[in-house]
Amino acid sequence: AQLSPYLVKLVAPSRPRSAVARYLVALVLESLIRLLVYCAGGLVVSSLVAAIASTAGKLNTEREKLRVMLASIDDAVIGTDIRGRGTFMNAAAEEATGWSASDGRGAALEEVFHIVDEKTRARLNNPIQKVFTSGRTVGLANHTLLIRRDRTELAVDDRAAPVRDSSGNIVGAILVFRDVTSERKAQAALLNAKNWHL
Repeated sequence: AQLSPYLVKLVAPSRPRSAVARYLVALVLESLIRLLVYCAGGLVVSSLVAAIASTAGKLNTEREKLRVMLASIDDAVIGTDIRGRGTFMNAAAEEATGWSASDGRGAALEEVFHIVDEKTRARLNNPIQKVFTSGRTVGLANHTLLIRRDRTELAVDDRAAPVRDSSGNIVGAILVFRDVTSERKAQAALLNAKNWHL
């Protein structure tokens, strides 16, 4: 093996030594230096792995906090990816749509959130598509009915907003809606009462 010229100078004898002794000292020093470099590299890699694991742990903790917060909201919440396919549903959304979160995951929003106009019964456009095309928060038109999975109906009011990554790119959308059936019935009863007294 060829020794580094620096090591050869380092072990050059101040008093005469045999060439074999100088070679062995240089070989031992070079081996020690390689071992130190290997250990230092291992420490760097180990530190990087620990940092990545710590960051992944923090990310998972933050993701879990967000999931718990969204699940705790009384309004129904459905999250989608950029293709408009379900990624998240809270319990209120499950109850309102009749879909379980597991069945809704990966399903097109139009299937899970089937909405029609209350008066004309015409199918309404998917609010998420409006979000993707406009890049802004949108709301539903008045008199919107949600057709649940079991074909029963709920009057709903909603808003859909884009979900953006750190670069500002839209990566999905969030739909927040609530059952306003009771409110609409109360409004209709009030209107009928006013009309009856006229």
